[in-house]
Amino acid sequence: MERARAFYREALGSRVGEPVALPEHGVSTAFMELGNTKLELLEPLGEHSPILGFLRKNPGGGIHHICLEVDHMATVLQQVRTLMLPPGEAEAGPRPWAARRHRTVGGLQPV
Repeated sequence: MERARAFYREALGSRVGEPVALPEHGVSTAFMELGNTKLELLEPLGEHSPILGFLRKNPGGGIHHICLEVDHMATVLQQVRTLMLPPGEAEAGPRPWAARRHRTVGGLQPV
């Protein structure tokens, strides 16, 4: 976490929030902001953290998922559902979409 925070702050000049422990989710999180882009940095808390499996497969870290902010979620979700692969094909691979609302953590508003 600290190495990633330093990179985004020093190399890219981004605004980086302080880490916040979220034990109920098994992670510490910090948000970095660069222009109109925000990244959520995650670090596992304990051996039961839900992100440990991802990190074991990707020891150098990486992008777990991407979130986009939209003005009209219901409309966009309907468009995405219309454009999705047939259900059988979509279920065989990664989820092509998921809708979720985030809350403000560490002084930055995640998207």
